[in-house]
Amino acid sequence: MNVFLKILSKQYHNKRMTYRDLYKNKGKFLRSILFIIGFAYSLSYIITISNNDLSALLEGNKLFYIISSLSFIYLGILLSKVRYQFEAMFKFILITIFLHTLYFSLLHCHYSYSVFLHFIAISIATLIITNFKTAFSVLTVSSAICFFSRPIAEYLKISKPIIISSDNVNAIQKFEGITIVYSLVIITYIGYFYIKLKGLEKELTKLKFGSKQSDSNFLEETDDNIARFENLYNEIVAYFEEEKPFTDPDFSINMLSKTLKTNSTYISKALNQVGNKKFNVFVNQYRIQQVIEDLDNKKHKKHTLEHIYTKAGFTQQSTFNRVFKEFIGVTPTEYIDKLNRE
Repeated sequence: MNVFLKILSKQYHNKRMTYRDLYKNKGKFLRSILFIIGFAYSLSYIITISNNDLSALLEGNKLFYIISSLSFIYLGILLSKVRYQFEAMFKFILITIFLHTLYFSLLHCHYSYSVFLHFIAISIATLIITNFKTAFSVLTVSSAICFFSRPIAEYLKISKPIIISSDNVNAIQKFEGITIVYSLVIITYIGYFYIKLKGLEKELTKLKFGSKQSDSNFLEETDDNIARFENLYNEIVAYFEEEKPFTDPDFSINMLSKTLKTNSTYISKALNQVGNKKFNVFVNQYRIQQVIEDLDNKKHKKHTLEHIYTKAGFTQQSTFNRVFKEFIGVTPTEYIDKLNRE
């Protein structure tokens, strides 16, 4: 193997590691944010009940702290045990946190605006899967809510004006201090992960196709392009194994090319040249593997076969039966009967 191919082989290995590092860090980020929020509410509750001034000020909010803490911690634990598509889950978590923060802000808006700092953290987090325009829109909407928070809170009967006396000034100052510190920690943490994830994405972009070239030159079967298609194929495999996008029945080659920041022509070429498969065959292979894994783990004894194959991405039983027999050589019923006899 000449020096040029050795360099490409090293890039292939580096790319595989980088791509898995990217998904590993994305999952870690999502779980850690949930745990941080959950433990922050636990800490807030402990501080509140241990301080007489705060306890009197936030008397009606203690149950909210407990429920929030348990909910976010439970969701973080749940994500560590199940597989999920990062972008879809991230959007769900982000919307959940936004609505939760909105309620939290309206709950406290009559004596503190510092809680609206949380929206800055949400805006930064939005950048991970969107762009600056969307993040700025989130921040703009949050600012508008902040400006009209008190009439909104009163109209929705979430909170009402309070008389700030000398007795609770100290409590309000403590509450704002805790909120500001917590907000800065979250903003710093999200900022750190944003920089780290974007750095990994840039590294992947450099490893993916290297120097720019025309589509016609890229499709020529040179040693350079063959190695690059191997890299792209490896990226597709890693994405399928980590994210399981095939479980979406509407998953398409265009969706895959958009996610991997390439085009469908390159995807098809990589699958055909390296994997010797068309896109639909490649997708169905992973769906059948998912079904086989569930059947081998005896899940058909707890769930219907329809539940198992729809969870894997199939929508029609006739299609599932045909594809299953093409890959396995027997029908699903025959396969299950064989498992039951063992």
